[in-house]
Amino acid sequence: YYSHLTALILSLGFGFFVFWNNRKSLVTQILFVITLCLSVWLFSDLVLWATERNEFTMSFWSLTILFEPFIYAFSLYFIYLFIDKQDVSLKNKFAIFSPLLITILFTSSSFALLGFDLTTCDRDAIEGSLVYYGYLLEIIYTLWIIGVAFNRYAKTQDRDQKNQIRLATIGIVLFL
Repeated sequence: YYSHLTALILSLGFGFFVFWNNRKSLVTQILFVITLCLSVWLFSDLVLWATERNEFTMSFWSLTILFEPFIYAFSLYFIYLFIDKQDVSLKNKFAIFSPLLITILFTSSSFALLGFDLTTCDRDAIEGSLVYYGYLLEIIYTLWIIGVAFNRYAKTQDRDQKNQIRLATIGIVLFL
């Protein structure tokens, strides 16, 4: 409980604090969306550890499968906004978020979760192929973040901007 509840409370507190102080900034709004997605993921994962009820496990397992790639996608969007100091093109938004459509469409199907092995204390889930698709997306988003950062880092001459790119990228990658 302490690992999830502490992270949940701190991230929500941080997210609300930053959002409340600068609600009109798109960077702040996206950071807030990341903290909300993380909070749903943390709460869902906490329920998975704490419940014995199969219907809760099925529902909350689906939420973790749904929200986890969204954290990565919004983190990529955040890096673009933070580094470029402007919104990305519609084409880039489509490239970032369209792979999530598969996750949205198939989260509540057998592609996400086939069932449970109730013979163990861990109630091991038997995951479907959508989970591996989500892992692939997470790798792609992480590499994309690193690629954008390296590209922008190489192009800028401003030392302060280089430090911001370096710190933001390290922070996001470690977070992910």
